[in-house]
Amino acid sequence: REFGDILFKAIFSEAILEAYNRSFQRAMTEAEIGLRLQLNLDGAGDLVNLPFEFLRGPQDYLALSRQTPIIRFPKQVVVRRRVSLSYPLRLLVMIASPSDLPPLNVQQERTLLEKATADLRAKGLLEIDFLEDASLRTLQRTLRLKDYHIFHYIGHSAYDAETGVGTLALVDPLGENSHFPVRAEALARELSEENTIRLVVLNSCHGARQNHLNAAEGIASSLITRGIPAVVANQFEISNDAASVFSEEFYRTVAEGLPIDAAVSEARRAVSSTVGNIEWATPVLYLRAEDGYLFTLQSDSAQPQKTRSFNLRDWALLAVVIALIAIGVGGFLLLSQDNNKPDDGERPTHVPNSDLQIQIFEIGTSRPIPGQFTSVRVVVENEGTETSVPATFEFLGNDRDPRLPSLNREIPPIGPGATFEDEFSYRFNWFGTFIARVLLDPDNTLIETNERNNIQTQPIITGDQPLIVNFSDALPDGKRVTESRVVAEDTFALWGFVLTALPDGNCAGAVAWFKMGNDGTVRVGTGLPDNPVACANLPLVITLLPQIDLTQEGTRGLDVQFVAGQGDYQLAVFENRDRSTEIDRVANGDGEVSLQLGPFDRDNILAGVIETTAPLMEITQISLSAP
Repeated sequence: REFGDILFKAIFSEAILEAYNRSFQRAMTEAEIGLRLQLNLDGAGDLVNLPFEFLRGPQDYLALSRQTPIIRFPKQVVVRRRVSLSYPLRLLVMIASPSDLPPLNVQQERTLLEKATADLRAKGLLEIDFLEDASLRTLQRTLRLKDYHIFHYIGHSAYDAETGVGTLALVDPLGENSHFPVRAEALARELSEENTIRLVVLNSCHGARQNHLNAAEGIASSLITRGIPAVVANQFEISNDAASVFSEEFYRTVAEGLPIDAAVSEARRAVSSTVGNIEWATPVLYLRAEDGYLFTLQSDSAQPQKTRSFNLRDWALLAVVIALIAIGVGGFLLLSQDNNKPDDGERPTHVPNSDLQIQIFEIGTSRPIPGQFTSVRVVVENEGTETSVPATFEFLGNDRDPRLPSLNREIPPIGPGATFEDEFSYRFNWFGTFIARVLLDPDNTLIETNERNNIQTQPIITGDQPLIVNFSDALPDGKRVTESRVVAEDTFALWGFVLTALPDGNCAGAVAWFKMGNDGTVRVGTGLPDNPVACANLPLVITLLPQIDLTQEGTRGLDVQFVAGQGDYQLAVFENRDRSTEIDRVANGDGEVSLQLGPFDRDNILAGVIETTAPLMEITQISLSAP
C-alpha cells in the first residue's frame, strides 16, 4: 500500500493530478465512462520493470477497478484490427513440461484450467483445445488446421538480463522430451502467421520482463511487435490458486464482451477477494487495441454483451508525462555506515517566513551494486524571506522496508535564497526495486510557509552484479573486524543472510567465528563460544533471509572463497532454508567453490553449506548473485 501511494505521488505532479481528479470525477458521475491509464515507457530505462500495477490513487489501487485499468502501451506500427466472430471463443492451450527441467503437473494444470472455464464451455461461450505436445512444429500444424482466437501458454520461461532475450522452454521434437529453448520472436512468428489470434496469455515466470535496450526481445513485447493486440504475462511468480481464479474471471469477462483491460481488472479483483494476497498485481497487460476491444462477438443467444467507452483525452497527456518522468528519475537503495544523529536538545521552531525544500536529491551511481559504497547528495534551499532555524532531514533507503535504519542529518540555519549541501555514503542491502526517500523535518517541528514540499522520493532499481562480502572490509554496520570474535547472528541480516556453524555430536554448541589471519585478513570459521580453536573445521551454513519483496528472495548463485588447506571442500545449495531439498553440489576447487543456477532452474537458492576435511575452515569471501 505504501509503495503504491509513493509511486502515485512521484508520478502525478500538480498539473497531472488535476487532470486525473477532473477525469476521475467525470468517470464516477457519468455512466459507462472510465479512465484508461496508458503507460508508454519507451525510453524509460531501468524503470521499465517497476510494478506500476500497484499504483494507488486517493481512493484505491487503480488497477483493481475496471473504471481505471492500467496497461502497458508500447509503441507499435502494425496492430491487427478487431475481428468479428461468433461464439464460442476458441482457446488453444500449450502446457510445456520438458523432462530435463523441474516438472510441471501437466494433468493438474489442465484440470485447473478446465475447471476454471467449465461454466463458460457449458454455455457455449468458450471452446478449449490442448496441444498434444509442446513443440513449435505441433503448434504450427495445429494453427494451420483451425482458427483460434486466444493462445494460452503454461510452462517455463527465462530472461537473460544481459541480452534482453526472452525464451520459452518448449519440447524438442527430435529429442527425448528434453527442453528446447525457443526465442519469443519464434513463437511470435508462428502466432502472427495465423490471422485470427488476438490475445496471448503467458502463465510463466519472467514472461513480462523487458530490456529497455531491446524491448522486442522480451517475451511479451516481442508478441506485440508482431502485431498481436494484447498480451497478458506475469511479472512475478504466481500461485496455482491465484492463476486459477484469475483465469476463471478473466475468460468469463472476455466472453461477456467487455474490453480486455476491463477483463483484467475484473480478474484482479477476483484474485484480491478470493485468494486474499497481492498476487492480483502479478499479471501485466500489454495492449495496443485503441478501445480495448479485440473481438466483435456475434451470438443468437441471450448472452449479455457489455460495452464501455473511455475518456482518453487526459490520459494521452498522462502517458507522455509518465514516460518523461521515468527517463529523468533515478534512485538507489543504500544503507548507512554513518550513525550521525541530531542532538536531543530543544531547538527553535517558529520561523513562519522560511521555507526549506529539497532542491537536489541525487545518487553517485546509476545502478548501485549491493554492498558497495555510493554517494548520496542532498541540496536544501530556503525559498522563504527569513533565515531558517537549525533543522534535520531523514534519508531512508527503502520506504517499503521498516526493518532498515534511517539516517538523520543536521541542517544549519540557511539564509533567504541560500542553499545547504550535504553528501554522505551509503551501501544498499539487497537486489530489487524500491523507493528511496528524503524527508525534511521528520519530527514535524518546523513552521514554514509551505510544508508540502518537504519530501522527495525516487524509484530504485539495483544493479545485477553480485553482492560481494569480503570479511576484511566493513560489515553492514560500517565497522571493520579488528580482533577475533564470535559472529553474531544478526551481523549480516541487513544484507539478507545469516552465517552459522553446523554442529555435530562432539561440538553441539559450535558457532561461527571471525578469526584474524597472520596477514591481517579476516576469515570466518567455526569454534566453540569460548574457544575458537576447538571444533575449527565444522561446516558453515549460509541461510538467505525472507525479503519484503518475496520475488527477490534467495540467490541464483553462490561463490565461496577460502584459504585452502590439506583436505577436500564441498559446497551444497538448497531450495529451502531447512536444507531438506538439495539442488546441487560441487567439490574441491583451488581456494574457491561456486554454484550458479541455470535459466530454467525454477527455485532460487535459499541455503548453502560449505564443508571441509581440512583442519581449519577459513572463508575469506562469499558472493551472492541476483535472484
